[in-house]
Amino acid sequence: LNTSVPSEPRVTVTSSTSASPGATRKAARVDTASFKFLPASITIASGGRVTWTNRDKAPHTAQNTGEPGPGAEFDSGRLTRGQHQSITFSTPGTYHYYCVYHRFMEANVIVR
Repeated sequence: LNTSVPSEPRVTVTSSTSASPGATRKAARVDTASFKFLPASITIASGGRVTWTNRDKAPHTAQNTGEPGPGAEFDSGRLTRGQHQSITFSTPGTYHYYCVYHRFMEANVIVR
């Protein structure tokens, strides 16, 4: 699966079979566990990738509607326990996101 935002691509969504070991400036991992995004805020370099992995029994998503932030929209899709999705961020800004199933779950990706 490889999609981008129409007109000026800002976020590229790519499927991943494994997450990068450990967090770096170019790659970071976020787990959904106990109905929280862990960590709740991460900072990556422009062009960096974030991989979300569901560690809960319930399904979760990581979704941004483009508000507030640089206007890019992304959605990890429905992730069940053990599933993961990676998203690459190419435009600096703060991306506020949430789980569509559990709206109280909120977090941020900061791209520098």
